[in-house]
Amino acid sequence: MGCLQLNALAQFAELNELTDLFERHGISVLVLKGVLLAKDLYGDLGARQSWDIDLVISKGDIKKVDTLFQKLGYQRQKLTPKQMSQHLKNAKDFVYTHPNKHFQVELHWRLFQDWDCFDPFKVPHSKVEVGGQVFKVLAPEYNLIYLCTHGAESYWARAQWAQDIYQLLEKYGPSLDWALIWKVAAKYDLTGALEEGLGKSHQFKSLPKYQPYAWRFKAWWRRLLLRKRLKNRVRVIISLLVPRTQDYEIFLLPDKLYGLYYFLRPFGALKRNRVRSQYCHTSAGWYPE
Repeated sequence: MGCLQLNALAQFAELNELTDLFERHGISVLVLKGVLLAKDLYGDLGARQSWDIDLVISKGDIKKVDTLFQKLGYQRQKLTPKQMSQHLKNAKDFVYTHPNKHFQVELHWRLFQDWDCFDPFKVPHSKVEVGGQVFKVLAPEYNLIYLCTHGAESYWARAQWAQDIYQLLEKYGPSLDWALIWKVAAKYDLTGALEEGLGKSHQFKSLPKYQPYAWRFKAWWRRLLLRKRLKNRVRVIISLLVPRTQDYEIFLLPDKLYGLYYFLRPFGALKRNRVRSQYCHTSAGWYPE
């Protein structure tokens, strides 16, 4: 058994434990991507690389789940009260790590940070069964929109994302409700992302396995153009100015000086880009899922 399969089994065991814990505490949870996507689309938990477990919960359950995670030994970045309130307002997830586990857990309360999208708990779901355990995932139509938007939003940094879309179309294509797909995409201004994802799915064999970090500026410009509505393009531009958790790590400011983050963010971005550029030039270009 290879490392990929062993990692997939470890992730599945943890996923099973976490979803069971949430169920016992009355917390609804939805699973994105990861080993369940591998099982659903490729028939094998270890058929695709996955570095994290992505879970979606209701925003109202964040505090309860955060407490449960900490009791399990998971850790996340510490935030001040002001940073926490802004993060919950503007961001989409918390990233948890564990000292004894070789993967991380991303806890989402919305699907995307800078993109409008459907509420994952108010749309149809499908179920993936593994070893007698049943997990809730997005229905294929909504998963297609999500995967296309995720790829566009994440700069298509991994060719795997395009292949996932290809596999979804291979498995569910004839039964997909395309009228619904285009209707939902148009409602949330995701038509450009959907079209790009469908196009990329047929090119995955020719795409580089990983994109170098320098690709991101050009891709960000493309990401802006994918938005058809002016208000959404403005939103993408404004998002560049919104402080992120990386800024909190670089600049340690008290809450009363929180406003300075808006002015310091460009300098933090320059520092992060310099470090990441050096990293990508000296490595294989590893990107988390």
